[in-house]
Amino acid sequence: MEQNTIYDYLGNNNDPVYQKLMQLNKGDSAELEDAEVRFNVFGLYEVSTNDIHECFSDLGRCYEFICDLLGEKMLGD
Repeated sequence: MEQNTIYDYLGNNNDPVYQKLMQLNKGDSAELEDAEVRFNVFGLYEVSTNDIHECFSDLGRCYEFICDLLGEKMLGD
């Protein structure tokens, strides 16, 4: 069963995580909990932790991945 968030109803544009990702310019990075998100010079979003390194070509897929990652961390704590 998938966990919904308030932003499923309010829209992603109201989510601080989504806003932070949208503000990245090429070459910028942002820290989100234990993950670093980098918007590289090729226009790809790279998500890195100690255990993973994933790459996404669009903001939406990157955002979904980050939400799942943060959700797992919250449930694991």
